[in-house]
Amino acid sequence: MIEEQSTEVTVETTKVQEKVSTQFQTLQVHDSTFQMDLITKKLDSQRGLGEQERERQLDKREKMIRQTEEQLSIQQKEVETQRVWKTGMA
Repeated sequence: MIEEQSTEVTVETTKVQEKVSTQFQTLQVHDSTFQMDLITKKLDSQRGLGEQERERQLDKREKMIRQTEEQLSIQQKEVETQRVWKTGMA
């Protein structure tokens, strides 16, 4: 009878250990999936920041180009005005 009870306890213990082992493996898989999701979100966020920074730099360069074009236009008009004055005086 004691051997029978011991065998039953051993079988039950083995079943519980297998169940716990399976649950642990499942948790590991879920944790790995969760970690990958976090990494993916972080990478996406960093990519977004990089794209925003590039966009900001492009906007800044375009603004500088427009300002330079305006300055050149003003200088061109001044040069034309000076030519007209010189031509009229000669």
